[in-house]
Amino acid sequence: MYSYIKSSKDQITELYFSSVLPEPSCLLKSVRVFVFNKKKHLLLIKKMDGRWDLPGGQHTKGETFEETATREVYEESNVKIKKLKWMAYEKITKFEENACKLAKRNSFRDPIKSITFTQYGFAFVDEIDHFILSSESISRFFFPVEEAIKQDGILYKNRHIIFEKIYNSL
Repeated sequence: MYSYIKSSKDQITELYFSSVLPEPSCLLKSVRVFVFNKKKHLLLIKKMDGRWDLPGGQHTKGETFEETATREVYEESNVKIKKLKWMAYEKITKFEENACKLAKRNSFRDPIKSITFTQYGFAFVDEIDHFILSSESISRFFFPVEEAIKQDGILYKNRHIIFEKIYNSL
């Protein structure tokens, strides 16, 4: 398991390459899926603000992670997926606004506000239905790898690292 860490003053994001989420899995907040077609082009959805992003979204209590991934990809793109495999997860630790001041004062208050996980997987197109405009996405497109790596959805945080590992394993 490899890890990469990015930090800012209010949060630390750790990236782990593992198909298994650490316990407790109730901290899983969202999933993101790299979906490829037969040409190995990557599915991205266009958000209302004009950014191209990976399909995915919030985990619903009672669903398996696979059900969440399948539901979110379909809701945002009208693409059914198959052969879903988990590849990595991010652990996001958010701190209270004044965490540094609390630590300097030796405060007994826990500076950690929350810990959540985002799980990343990849899958392949099973079926493509007619696209329906929604509040979650206004378009979908399968990008060739050369174009996909230039989009916000891949450049965001650690996603380019995950994409590279997935693409090289196809």
